[in-house]
Amino acid sequence: MAATFKGSMETGHDGWFVATKSDLIKSQMASLDFVVNRFFMKLFNTKNIDTVKACQKFFSFELPSVQLAKRVVKFESKVNTV
Repeated sequence: MAATFKGSMETGHDGWFVATKSDLIKSQMASLDFVVNRFFMKLFNTKNIDTVKACQKFFSFELPSVQLAKRVVKFESKVNTV
């Protein structure tokens, strides 16, 4: 029996189901960013968000919301050129 999904799901070229950008609403992206920031807080033993952001910048780490935005732009540019 095949699983059914509610919402906007697409099948990628490799057969995996991928969520479209509309599925990850703003609050969900903020939640993912929060988890990453908390991980960095534990990793560097600090509660100062400025220290966390400095560490992320030093290690060239981008939050999930930034990565998704870049990937969406890249995907849309590829789709528009086809």
